[in-house]
Amino acid sequence: MKTGRPVASLENKFWDRVSLPEEVDGCWQWRGFKRPDGYGILRVNNKDRRGNFRAHLMALELAGVPCDGDLIHHVCRNRACVNPDHLQPMAWSDHSRMHANEYWNAV
Repeated sequence: MKTGRPVASLENKFWDRVSLPEEVDGCWQWRGFKRPDGYGILRVNNKDRRGNFRAHLMALELAGVPCDGDLIHHVCRNRACVNPDHLQPMAWSDHSRMHANEYWNAV
């Protein structure tokens, strides 16, 4: 018989690291570990899954939004945001073109 801490469900572990805003349409801020580039990371180590997962991708998975290998664009420009309403799956080429247009319009 194993003893020790009970294993939290993946969903509970995710929500324990999210700070919800007072505004209904605001960013859901990731409070867990963040990479140096600002993206949140959720470490999973249970019998079904193992590894480090990007928090915003986990948010979409929990919301039932398929990503199908697309890049995920943060509409809010906040890399630590895990609000599925702020996350837009898009092709790499579209994302590159969008950022190139922003760069050249800012110059």
